Amino acid sequence: LVPPASRSPRRDAPGRARTPRRGCGKSAEGGPRRVCRPAGLVGRKTAVPLWFAAWLLAVEPWRAVAEILKPGVSNTYYQVAKYFGSRVLEHNETGRFTSNVEAVWSGHATTDKVGRQWLVDRLYHQVLMVEPSARHVAFPAYYMEYAGTRGVPGFYDGIRSQARFDSPMGIALSEPKGKSLVLYVSDTGNHVIRRLTFETGRVDTVAGLALQRGLRDGSSNRARFDSPMSLGVDYQGDNLFVLDNGRRIRHVDLSRTLAVVTTLVDGACRALYRWTVPYAIELRRVACHADWKAKDQGDQSLSTFNFEVFCYGHKATCGPRNFPAIHDDESPNLVAPPQGAAIQAGGRL
Repeated sequence: LVPPASRSPRRDAPGRARTPRRGCGKSAEGGPRRVCRPAGLVGRKTAVPLWFAAWLLAVEPWRAVAEILKPGVSNTYYQVAKYFGSRVLEHNETGRFTSNVEAVWSGHATTDKVGRQWLVDRLYHQVLMVEPSARHVAFPAYYMEYAGTRGVPGFYDGIRSQARFDSPMGIALSEPKGKSLVLYVSDTGNHVIRRLTFETGRVDTVAGLALQRGLRDGSSNRARFDSPMSLGVDYQGDNLFVLDNGRRIRHVDLSRTLAVVTTLVDGACRALYRWTVPYAIELRRVACHADWKAKDQGDQSLSTFNFEVFCYGHKATCGPRNFPAIHDDESPNLVAPPQGAAIQAGGRL
């Protein structure tokens, strides 16, 4: 902090010395005037006063603790780089930091256990497969048109060679032990999520209704998507996460008979780490709180479909009683009470 002996202190007024600063004035060779810089962070005039730094450590020690804790879902303060997500549901609730689902998130390409590469071709509306080796070379050299017809957009479920897609942009897979490989495709142009079963070679729609876009929670085709893109799925294949509506994360519960779609709050998913498999396929391990639902926070942009009546058995039993097939007026034996019948105590006939 002491100026060089060769440089005399500057003065603002007669008899009053001015604190010197490094880098001020002209250069020794008489060159242009250099920009002045502060003498340091400790001194009479500093960028961060010592009393303020001491106050931060004494009055708000949690700030120092939050800086030290490692990143990850177990960190109360979530010190993940550039994390600006919602903190509404994070604190003051038991179990908020212990219940989460880890999923492998992929983009337009992914790979399975045996080394096959799976890709979606947005321009030609297809799902492609690349074998780990070819007949004459020991590396992936050729691709196979696994599902869809090249250059023909549309929507059709069924056998993979006859299925139709429209600008798919995301693909993910689950391969649980002892079960068949299952591929999930975000059919962006049709606003639906498709499923491809490798064992049977068939394509079906998991959630959404073709060509019907929106932001609505519900089961199966009652839910609405708007240009779904990348996907993430857990190891068991019970939880699917979709990047939808540009920035919203949708959770698709696949463990039920009918898939149920719910929208999560912003910040419910955080990346844990990422890695690259050979041939530049990048995958991410993402942790998501599937119970952080946007509808619980009163999201006005979100709608929810609710069943008014749920029918078991044949649909006709839920129709009006005057339906001809179940109308009692057409059955006199059921309408008229039996002759000589009486109801005893306890309701017995």
